[in-house]
Amino acid sequence: MTSDSFPGRLLRAQTFTELITARAAATPDAPMLIDASGQRLSFKDFNRHIERTAASLSAQGIGLGTRVAWQLPTRISTVIVMAALARLGAVQAPIIPLYRSRETGAAVAMDVAGCDDALNGALKYPSTLAGIASPVT
Repeated sequence: MTSDSFPGRLLRAQTFTELITARAAATPDAPMLIDASGQRLSFKDFNRHIERTAASLSAQGIGLGTRVAWQLPTRISTVIVMAALARLGAVQAPIIPLYRSRETGAAVAMDVAGCDDALNGALKYPSTLAGIASPVT
């Protein structure tokens, strides 16, 4: 790709949210995301989707510092959820979509217990993660 592939000037921002907002203002119709099927989402539309999703999540009580574990497939909608959570200042704990209920339950339990305490315990007692990390057959 060349600089011609990205219209506009280089933008500076302190956060991802600020960067998307600035890019949506500078080049609203430029493509932000293109999925495997060819679906496109412009910066303007991406920003609009983030705002609506963030408003919905906020109405459900999610905000600054809220821990949110999520397990979603790799799609444009997942990027929108991630960006909306980032806009709200939520702490995200993405869980790999290939995980089944056992692994997902363990990951959520670690989050509920408090990430620092759970991870320190797992490092101190590695056998506690042995069942979690084993492949699903």
